[in-house]
Amino acid sequence: MIVKAFTSPKLGNSSVESEDAYAFNTEKGKVAVADGASDSIFSGLWARALVSSYVNSDLSLRQNNFLDLLINNARTKWHSEIDWDSLRLFIKNKAVAGSYSTVIFLESLDGPEFRHARALSVGDSCLLIKRNDSLISFPLTRYEDFNITPKLVWSGYGAPFTGDYRWNLPEFLIKDFYLKPDDSVIVATDSVSKWIIQFFPDSWDIVAGEGDLREIFTKEVRERRMRNDDLTFVRLITDS
Repeated sequence: MIVKAFTSPKLGNSSVESEDAYAFNTEKGKVAVADGASDSIFSGLWARALVSSYVNSDLSLRQNNFLDLLINNARTKWHSEIDWDSLRLFIKNKAVAGSYSTVIFLESLDGPEFRHARALSVGDSCLLIKRNDSLISFPLTRYEDFNITPKLVWSGYGAPFTGDYRWNLPEFLIKDFYLKPDDSVIVATDSVSKWIIQFFPDSWDIVAGEGDLREIFTKEVRERRMRNDDLTFVRLITDS
């Protein structure tokens, strides 16, 4: 299985301002994509902590307490990477409320080939599967279902609370997938997912093609077919 990733900040922003994150570990059969909420501070850092804490650990979607353990590890990472003492007061006052992000995890249950896979989702980042001429999507299935208030993973409060402060476990959805040899698979943040669902199959041909995606997405945003947002997706390709 070959993994290819694409990420681009919203128009007018630099790459360091992106609040999206992705990570994958093909040996462990793991992929993760997260989309930090723009109305919370340090959300990009929180999104990166979530995806890296998953793919670089032995945590598995098979575990009943997976999400609790994952958030604990990611919170420790997020909390330790912020220099709380050096923050200006108005930033510290906002940062104490914590950070938020959507996230989707994908894991192979029978080796690195993702033939039997499990996905866990909080929010509107999606797993998309093209099977023959049809599209399977999880957790959202219609482009009209996307809105501005998705479920989110909370980091817990920032300083002066300690790194092991308790958090609220978010609502999540989990589902198993049995992938066929000719299936194509994409894991994406909300704006890419909505666009793929709305304009399928042409949209799929674009993301699976060889064109300049930054140029294509810029055109889609300017023509109001896609929201101006950070755009991220990971594509799994059978190594044939």
